[in-house]
Amino acid sequence: MTTAVAVHDSAPLVAKLNWPQPLDCSGPLSSPAIRLIMPTQFATVAEFLDAQTPERRAEVEWLRALVVEAEPGVGEIIKWNSPSYTMNGIDRLTINAAGKGPVRLILHFGTDRAEKNAAPTFSDDPQRLLTWHSDIRASLLVPQSTALAKDRDALIAVIRAWLVAP
Repeated sequence: MTTAVAVHDSAPLVAKLNWPQPLDCSGPLSSPAIRLIMPTQFATVAEFLDAQTPERRAEVEWLRALVVEAEPGVGEIIKWNSPSYTMNGIDRLTINAAGKGPVRLILHFGTDRAEKNAAPTFSDDPQRLLTWHSDIRASLLVPQSTALAKDRDALIAVIRAWLVAP
């Protein structure tokens, strides 16, 4: 879901964004204004879910259920405009359903730790379900429907281990 914002004079916007050249205002969206498309900001998980297509919503709900099954005491909030999960006040998991790519569960250590381009130290992923993006951030894809039941226990085990990792 997006929100259109009309900007009637592009000069202040160009200056503020420090763009090297003026905006091309000759397209069909520019008369009489330029329309900038900005993502909707969600205040609640319910708003986020309502904005999803039925297929994506089902995938997000499936991930939400996995997280709660792995750790019933996890806190669910909206952060980074997505459902995120906290343990002891620290952001640890975020569902990424933005764009047209696959729905993913991002496993991370919040914003307090600096990411390094180094090998991860997390070793509780014997089936290698995680895709690593740095030493402290990985992701899990929602499996294809044929693998959902088969991978469920392994995914829960990885999430549970991640949430207790130091």
